[in-house]
Amino acid sequence: MGIGGFFELELSNSKTVYHEHAVALASARSCINLLLSVLAPSKVYLPYYLCDAVLAPLVNAKINYEFYALDGNLNLLRLPTLNHNEYIMYVNYFGLKKDYINILYQNYGTNLIIDNTHAFFERRYYNCWSFNSARKFFGVPDGGFIYTSGQLPKIQERNNSIQYSHLVERLLGNADAYGLFLKSEANVCANISRISLLSEKILATVDYSFVAKRRLENFRLYEEFFSSLNLFTYDLTNSVPFCYPLLLNQSLDREFLVKKKIYVPTLWPDIVSREISGFDCEKNFSLNLLPLPVDHRYTKKDCKKVIDAIASELAEKGIS
Repeated sequence: MGIGGFFELELSNSKTVYHEHAVALASARSCINLLLSVLAPSKVYLPYYLCDAVLAPLVNAKINYEFYALDGNLNLLRLPTLNHNEYIMYVNYFGLKKDYINILYQNYGTNLIIDNTHAFFERRYYNCWSFNSARKFFGVPDGGFIYTSGQLPKIQERNNSIQYSHLVERLLGNADAYGLFLKSEANVCANISRISLLSEKILATVDYSFVAKRRLENFRLYEEFFSSLNLFTYDLTNSVPFCYPLLLNQSLDREFLVKKKIYVPTLWPDIVSREISGFDCEKNFSLNLLPLPVDHRYTKKDCKKVIDAIASELAEKGIS
């Protein structure tokens, strides 16, 4: 960089990135592209309840895939039999399916690929391929972490195509931040390249113990109020959740939350528009599940605001 001149953005190097023993790439999509290039699978089985962005690397690589169905607890309805060089991918939904992944590993061993994009705090899992996403948990422009028991090719190129203006504008409270966020998401790097230096530096400043503790505290606040209404069962043991997954027996229009400046995403709306019959359980999750925010930005007071808003709406609909 040279000596002298103006100062760069100053970030502490006091900690290490949480996934220090993983290969740090630009995104979860980068991780998928890397594992596909190494494994060259003949076929991959995927859950229907999955973002279309995961399908793109398989389509681009001309790799065959087949959807499998899930039940009301997001477990497989039927365990497919894998042929030579076939793999099965499973999502650690909401960061709460760790125990079920143990069962799948007993069946599939190293032919299991674990999508831990909802489970940032999960590290290496036996000898399986697994990958995480930083963007779903922290204010960084990029970042994905991949684990495998084998050797990976050395990745030299860093991701230099990052867009981070949405992060700065959100920090400053500017109204156009969401539009910038959507633009950034549409241009997430899928190339096999290393994480950007900016994200690496930011992630080295995070207090991961605090983040995990706050997520668990917030989750339990929702649990106290909604456990009797929630149709989705889960096991929080030894997990750090992505959200509190509230599944009710009917759809609630998210507009009542938006009016109160509470923004709850839909996971994943693209599955409903797929021209494939069946998979009613997954479509029900997409339409009716409310993934309530539990992340470290929010306090007990914030979570109470979300609870009160939903409780009021449920009361109006006569649901108790």
